Amino acid sequence: MPRITETRRLARRGEVLNAAIELFARKGFDATSMADIVAESGTSAGMIYGHFDGKADLVRSAVGELFAQRSDEFDAHLASGATLSPSELVGAFLGRMRVDLDRPEMLLQLWAAAVREPELHEIAGSLGDELTSVFERQLTVWYRSQGLAEDAAAARAAAESAVCLGICQGYMIQSALFPDFDGDAYLDAVRTLLG
Repeated sequence: MPRITETRRLARRGEVLNAAIELFARKGFDATSMADIVAESGTSAGMIYGHFDGKADLVRSAVGELFAQRSDEFDAHLASGATLSPSELVGAFLGRMRVDLDRPEMLLQLWAAAVREPELHEIAGSLGDELTSVFERQLTVWYRSQGLAEDAAAARAAAESAVCLGICQGYMIQSALFPDFDGDAYLDAVRTLLG
């Protein structure tokens, strides 16, 4: 039997993640079974369990990889010496998420299920902490570039990073729930609000 190349293995893994995201968005986390994911992805249960421990691990991987990509992009931005204002930071994050996550309903399903399921609660909390930390690092550098002392910049960034996360969550919620949601107008209002 021919061996599967690493490229093909990673491609299949991505197909499984995409199928899971689609199903979680459409049916909800609780109503999606591993058998549904097998059927949607066109793979076998053995292949899926060779990559993932179960549905919660699929969520962790799908959302975690998206957030890790954003974190890496923002860290590279900082390493280049550039800074982003709070409004630019939120706009850049949401702009990329709009491209990468065409089913924001999946995040709502995760948040709703996380209220009841301890493992998902831990995943959602961990991902939220990671994203807040990304915002905090970026904002600290921004406020230092605006003349604040290190301690003052760090304190302000720590206070505002959770608000930036909330603005991003608000965008995801409204884009998933409201058919007439205008993402561009939302981002324009964020720029005005955050200056």
